[in-house]
Amino acid sequence: MSEVAELTVSSDAPGARMFMLGNEAFARGAIEAGVQCVASYPGTPSSEITETLVNVSKELGFYAEWSVNEKVALEVAIAASVSGLRALAIMKHVGVNVAHDPLMTASYMGARGGLVLVSADDPGQWSSQNEQDNRYIARQGYIPVLEPSTGQEAKDMMADAFRLSEEYGQLFMIRSVTRIGHARSDVVFGEISRDARQGRFVKDPVKLVCLPANFRKNRRLVIDRMARIRKAVDDLPYNRLTIKNRAELGVIASGISYGYTVEAIRLLGLEDRISVLKIGTPYPLPEELTKQLLKSVPTVLVVEELEPFVEDEVKVITKDNDIDVKIHGKDHLTLVGELSIRQVTEALSTLTGVKSPVDFAAIDRIKIETESLLPVRPPTMCAGCPHRSSIYAIDVALRRYEKETGKTPVKTGDIGCYALAANPPLNSDDIAICMGGAFGLGSGFPHVLDVPVVAHLGDSTFFHSGIPPMINSVFNKANVTMVVLDNATTGMTGFQPHPGAPADDSVPVKIEDIARASGVKFVEVVDAFDVPELIDTMEKAIRFEGPSLVVVRRLCNILDARDKRRQGVKVVPYEIDQEKCVAGSPPACQATCPLHIDIRGYVGLIKEGKFDEALALIKEELPFPGIIGRVCTRPCEQKCVRGDIEEAIAINALKRSAVDYGRVADDYTIAGEKDKKVAIIGGGPAGLMAAYKLRREGYKVTIFEALPKLGGMMTVGIPEFRLPRDILNNEIDAVNKLGVEIKLNTRVGRDVELAALHKKYDAVFIAVGAHRSRRLGVENEQADGVIDGTEFLHKVNTGEKVLVRDKVVIVGAGNVAVDCARTCVRLGFRDVIIVYRRSREEMPAIAEEVTEAENEGVELHLLAGPSRVIADGNKVTGMEFIKMKLGKPDESGRRRPEPVAGSEFIIDTPLVISAIGEEPDLQLMSGEAAKAVSKGLIGADPVTLQTSIKGIFAGGDAVSGPATVIEALAAGKRAAISIDRYLKGEPLDTGREGEGIYESKLTMDTFGVGQQSRTIMPTLPVEKRRGNFKEVELGLSKEDAIREAERCLSCDCRLCINLLGCPAIITEGEDVIIDSTQCPGCGLCAHVCPHDAIIPGEKND
Repeated sequence: MSEVAELTVSSDAPGARMFMLGNEAFARGAIEAGVQCVASYPGTPSSEITETLVNVSKELGFYAEWSVNEKVALEVAIAASVSGLRALAIMKHVGVNVAHDPLMTASYMGARGGLVLVSADDPGQWSSQNEQDNRYIARQGYIPVLEPSTGQEAKDMMADAFRLSEEYGQLFMIRSVTRIGHARSDVVFGEISRDARQGRFVKDPVKLVCLPANFRKNRRLVIDRMARIRKAVDDLPYNRLTIKNRAELGVIASGISYGYTVEAIRLLGLEDRISVLKIGTPYPLPEELTKQLLKSVPTVLVVEELEPFVEDEVKVITKDNDIDVKIHGKDHLTLVGELSIRQVTEALSTLTGVKSPVDFAAIDRIKIETESLLPVRPPTMCAGCPHRSSIYAIDVALRRYEKETGKTPVKTGDIGCYALAANPPLNSDDIAICMGGAFGLGSGFPHVLDVPVVAHLGDSTFFHSGIPPMINSVFNKANVTMVVLDNATTGMTGFQPHPGAPADDSVPVKIEDIARASGVKFVEVVDAFDVPELIDTMEKAIRFEGPSLVVVRRLCNILDARDKRRQGVKVVPYEIDQEKCVAGSPPACQATCPLHIDIRGYVGLIKEGKFDEALALIKEELPFPGIIGRVCTRPCEQKCVRGDIEEAIAINALKRSAVDYGRVADDYTIAGEKDKKVAIIGGGPAGLMAAYKLRREGYKVTIFEALPKLGGMMTVGIPEFRLPRDILNNEIDAVNKLGVEIKLNTRVGRDVELAALHKKYDAVFIAVGAHRSRRLGVENEQADGVIDGTEFLHKVNTGEKVLVRDKVVIVGAGNVAVDCARTCVRLGFRDVIIVYRRSREEMPAIAEEVTEAENEGVELHLLAGPSRVIADGNKVTGMEFIKMKLGKPDESGRRRPEPVAGSEFIIDTPLVISAIGEEPDLQLMSGEAAKAVSKGLIGADPVTLQTSIKGIFAGGDAVSGPATVIEALAAGKRAAISIDRYLKGEPLDTGREGEGIYESKLTMDTFGVGQQSRTIMPTLPVEKRRGNFKEVELGLSKEDAIREAERCLSCDCRLCINLLGCPAIITEGEDVIIDSTQCPGCGLCAHVCPHDAIIPGEKND
């Protein structure tokens, strides 16, 4: 059996059929035409045409080159054409801009050998900076345009274009688009021309030398040539008219749009009702065929991509020939992007009234539903790309400069695969306009801005269009740092050679040599993967006076990997040591939160408008979010990284928003009833949290509360204008619904003894709060008119009558003092004064509460300490204070107040409220239990909260002294864990390292994060606050909550991802991992990891 030769693009096999790219079909057409010279600069979507021809040029005996740029490519082709050879110049649509100067001249000059220009337009801008329509350039230059509708036509038009060019002595343009060049289809081969010409240049200065006098004559000649071509195009096979007798609508379709039109007509079943004119020459338009169609139907739709080029020509023909027909086009079809079968179908459906059998709206709905399920995959540079390392190093150097000087540099970028670094996270470009534009812009900015300018472009771009602006910077003394990213190839378009990296044995042109020869004084060459050296070099270049140039050199990783495979070199990918990696660790806010609520998680959910989910996440750790969302002292916000930029996230306000707008069914399920019993002494926040947690575990829990209500200081201490009682009571009721037994008005030590509870219950948790005020320790403290702050709030909050005076002085500056002051305002006190011995900065009260107190009229008298109460008999008439100055810091970290001798003064007042601090009442600790008390507090293990008495635990204010609600809740949670372990006979202290407050290990990079003001909490107008206890903070709207949540940085140490964006570094759940199949082992990620968690792994085969 004879062996069949493999069919290739160069096979001499007329009639053979091959499945090929449209760009390969163009190449085949050139081969069949006998092309003898091919010149091109690579540019998607045209590159495969030249790639194909270069690969077979030696075999078929014609010349093909990758030119330094499109202008040179066209000039090379012109040289071949005027020498009588068939010549082809290939470029993408924006490349025609570079070649525009010789292009206009070439048209006037005409062609001897066939001269064809391929312009690969890019509707949709899949790989380009614009959507320019080069049919307009063709018309400007009197250049006829052939536009194929299929791969077969691409081949046929290319083969025919050379014949037409020679027949009319004129340059022809073939306009391709992405969907032609990059689509595959069957193509039938024709014969390959055997016309082997020899180049012969006949001198004709009048025609070929572009002096004005010469080319005035040439202009008349080109107009004459175009007139002859215009008459001929009606007979070309690429323009075809199909008239239907019953047609009420005609369609004129140009290029690839013809295929969409045919499919749309078939879909609607309108084959016998629509006449179609297929256009293969949009310029010049086949006028006679067009008039025939226009006269045969009342309505015409012109279908073409991008601009209404054909549509406008058709309207001119209609007007010039007085044809009564309605022309539609871009009023039904998009001006932006590609067309599609759907768009043409919808236009035809509108014009004919025939409904489409396809429900496109349903498809849209499915698309919207499924899009959210798919991962976002922005384009990015390859793993191991040296450009990533280069851009990172440039960024580090610029950051250092900006931090040192306060000047924000300008970064000019360019066109190439490194342009992908303009996307986050590298954000390499502030501006980019065109090939070589980085150096051109970089040459201009220094003359108008007093900031560093760093311009980067690629090695191929440097030769393409970077050298002239570099010389301009030298000539005009521009203080610009120029960076050439040299990866030894034209990478983005498929690894084509260039003068600095030729494909054969040519001598490479050194970029640094050209720079030095051009007068650049600072020229350095650095390895892209030598990051420290590169950063250092960039810093020096930025500070250099005058133009500087850094060549960052490292072979493209794709080419490097190919070389290694050929040489049998093993790749060593990097891997992540998960024990050292802190990705997924709690952020600073969560580490600082006593309950370690997943703040990052619930804020992120609010950001997405998912309030139900946010509330559910909060409730996993906090069963009382409505309470804490109002009274928390917000330690988390003090550690918020956003605060380093401007202001912390309003974390607690967002927690309240989750309660305000989220709806989650309460879960009162019990893990399983147990026989063990637990007594909890105190129904404040610590006791409530312990009761809640232990009951959920199935223990029988009893709360002993001395007050007539649960809640402790939340009920009798915090005023209702801060914590509405409906919110408080509703959330506290959760323990009732769980089946916790509650004994109110039962004071342990009076109504029942601790020893009895210890005997009766399997475990006891002492959670009494700090309800007793500390004494002032001054003369006449017992006089009538001196009252403790906690006692005052207790009376008001339980409804006892309080005698309102004209004036009150409150001593102290904590939350109790401020609550007392604001309560007095609401009760009707005229003058309310807070006196504090330190400055405002040292006031321990919540800062916003102090501000609101001042807004309500409370007067602050600072740096004054109490000396004695002034009394007339036993009635208070005033109080004497002494002025203070601040000395050295005390154990609290605040500066110690020191009295100023002889500075005493008196404030007249009938009422003094003492609010200088609180302490727990520990009378219950009698007998053996008294041994556990030291310095007025119960001694308990800081981790387990177990006292020296087995089975008795203590937490909250009774152990720590007066603390906050959130801290008390945390103590209750910790006690519940310990009691559960104790009753199960498990170790109490193992594995509990993360329960306390700790420092987050995360490292956040906030450089360049823009400022966004914190959302202000809406409040009740001040004038509406007197005489009532309405809540002051009104809560954020849904929109404001989402806006505030969007300020969150979602802190996580993913510097390797956030700084580099390498596709080999991915996430798997909470873990960051490296895909060993993608990692080429460049090691850049190891350089940026602050925890030394990225290390070389095992070799890949």
